[in-house]
Order: sequence, then structure tokens, then C-alpha cells
Amino acid sequence: MPKVVARVNNPFNQPTFDLLGVDATVCAATNLISLIMHELPAHKFVHLLSLKHENVELVELEVGDTSPFANTFIQDIDLPEGVLLAAILRAGQALLARGSTEILPGDYVLCLIQPGTATELIKVFLPEEEPTKVQQEAELDVSEG
Repeated sequence: MPKVVARVNNPFNQPTFDLLGVDATVCAATNLISLIMHELPAHKFVHLLSLKHENVELVELEVGDTSPFANTFIQDIDLPEGVLLAAILRAGQALLARGSTEILPGDYVLCLIQPGTATELIKVFLPEEEPTKVQQEAELDVSEG
């Protein structure tokens, strides 16, 4: 069965491609912005990748000193439904998430999530933050770029 893949030059045109039923889109601007945000230390939550047809997203969260999961082993974490902790970024190195791996303050966790579960994930990992505010800050950074 043939698939249609389209290049999106302006991220604000993405909904039009979705309405037209395009199977997959590639937007260089959105991808570059996500990579840049990943490299900036000031963000607590970064949406890195969305695979719409596969129903999965990749997000990154910062583990702060006050995070309930700082100094906790992965096997002891009760993640929301639809969330898989895939890797930990520590001191420039990626560690595959294993049950016996301890999450430390200053780590960044990469999670595969089902669309719509980001709010619950933020509530769990960043309880001191308002989830919608964290997500809006990430969106503002993208749209202002």
C-alpha cells in the first residue's frame, strides 16, 4: 500500500497536512528546535519526537533535587499508564534504563509516552511544577524561535 510523505516548511501548517490525510510529515524546523532545546540546560521538559501513526512520543525530563525520583531505583518507580522510561542521560552519556539503575539529581530521563500522557508524567516527575505551564513554556520557546 503506498504512503504519502510530505515536507512541512512551516510548523504552523502541520494541521493542514493532517487534515489532508498525509501519512507522515517531516519538518526540519520543528526537529531542529527540539534538538536545540535538548541541548539547552534551562528546560525541565522537552518534547523531542512524535511518531503519530505509531502512537508514540519521545520526551525528556530533568530530574531536579526536589524530584520524588531523585536517588531512586527505576524498579521502585510507579510510572503512569502509557509511559516507558527508556534511558537516562547523565554527564553526557546515555544509560539504558534498567530496574537496578538509580536516578540521580541532575539526570535527564528519556521517556516513550502515548500521546496525551505528558501531563501525568510531568505531575509525577515534577510535582512542584504546574504541568500546563511547563508544556506551554516549551511550546512558547518553539513558536518564538
